[in-house]
Amino acid sequence: MRPDINPDVRQFFHEWLDKNGFPFNPFFWNVPSWRELRKHSNVMLVHFNALKANMPAEIRRIADFLGTVCDAATWPRVLEHCTFDYMKRNADQVAPNPAVNLRGGKKAFFNQGTDERWRNVLTCAEIQKHEDLAARRLTPDCARWLNTGEVLCRSAQIT
Repeated sequence: MRPDINPDVRQFFHEWLDKNGFPFNPFFWNVPSWRELRKHSNVMLVHFNALKANMPAEIRRIADFLGTVCDAATWPRVLEHCTFDYMKRNADQVAPNPAVNLRGGKKAFFNQGTDERWRNVLTCAEIQKHEDLAARRLTPDCARWLNTGEVLCRSAQIT
C-alpha cells in the first residue's frame, strides 16, 4: 500500500476531499473534464448505477455505440465476463494497473460490487461536506450525474 494513503477510511475521505482527490487525480477538475468529452461522437459515458440496474441493457447500449454485434451463442459468456464475481476472480488480468497501489492489490479494486457503502461509514455531516463541495465545484448537471447517472437537462442527454 502507498504510504501517502491514510488507512483510516474516514480520515482518508477528509484528506481526499480537502486536497481535491489527493493522492490520486484532482477530482473536481477531473470529473468535469471527462464529462465535457461526452459531446464528442466517439465518447460514451456509462454510469455504475445503470450497469447495476440493468447490465444486459447497458452492455447492448455499449455494443451498439461501438458498432459491435454479439451473437446469441456468445452473449451468455459476455454477460458472465462482465459480472462482479468474474472480475473479482480474475482481478490480476482485468483490474487496472494503478489498482496495485490499493491496500490488498488488484483484488481490492473489486471490493464488494455495491454502491453507496459509504453511507454506512460516513456521518450525515461528512456526506453533506461532500455534497456542498460538489455543489460549489461542479455544475448541477455534473453533480447529479456523478451521484445518480441522471441528467437534469434532457437536451444534454449522455450518449
